[in-house]
Amino acid sequence: MTVDEEQAVGQARAEATRTGVLMAAAAVFERKGFAGATIADILDQASVTKGALYFHFDSKESLAAAIIEQQADWREAQAPESRWAMQRIIDLSFRFVHALRSDPLVRASIRLTLERNTFRTDDPSPYEGWVSTVAQLFVEARDAGELHTDVDPDRAAAVAVAALTGTQLVSEALSGREDVVERVEDLWHLLLPGLVPARVRNRLTVRATPPTTD
Repeated sequence: MTVDEEQAVGQARAEATRTGVLMAAAAVFERKGFAGATIADILDQASVTKGALYFHFDSKESLAAAIIEQQADWREAQAPESRWAMQRIIDLSFRFVHALRSDPLVRASIRLTLERNTFRTDDPSPYEGWVSTVAQLFVEARDAGELHTDVDPDRAAAVAVAALTGTQLVSEALSGREDVVERVEDLWHLLLPGLVPARVRNRLTVRATPPTTD
C-alpha cells in the first residue's frame, strides 16, 4: 500500500469514527436533552474510546453545536423538483416533518436548537437559515406571479417558518409527532388562501408525498 493509499484509508477511518460519534450523540441528545446527556452516555452509545471522541470533538458543547449545524447541511441537500416555487416550499416542509419522524440527526438538532440557551449564547442562526431559504423561494414565487401582490416574501417566510415550528412542537407534545403530517397539511390549507391566488392554489398539491412531476 502506498503512502497516499494509507492516508486515504486513515482519513476514511477517521471520518467513519466522527460520523459514528455524531450519530451516537444525536441519539443520546434526542432522548435525554443536552442537560441530561453525558459524555459517558455518548461513549457507551458510540462504542468508542474517550480519546477517539475527543480527537474530533473537544466537549459536549461542540458535539451539540455540530449536530445543530446538521440542520443547514440537511436543508441544503434538499432540492424539491417542481418548477413552481410555492410547490417547492410545500414539498420542503413535508420533507422536513418526515425527517423529524425518521432522521435522528434532524430530530436531535431540533431539540438542541430549542435548548441552545442551556449550553451556548442565544444563537438565532438555525432559524435565520430556515427563514432565508424559504424567503428565497417566496421571492421566486413572487417573480413568477404565484403570490398575491401584497405579500412580502420576507415577512411571509418568517410567518411560515414560525407556523411550521409551532405546528411540529404541538404535534410532538400531543402525539409524539404521530400526527405531524396531517397537522402540516391543515396548516397549508389555512395559509395558502392568504398567500396565493385561487388559480395558483388549484395547481398546488398539499400532501405528504408530493408528486414527482408537475
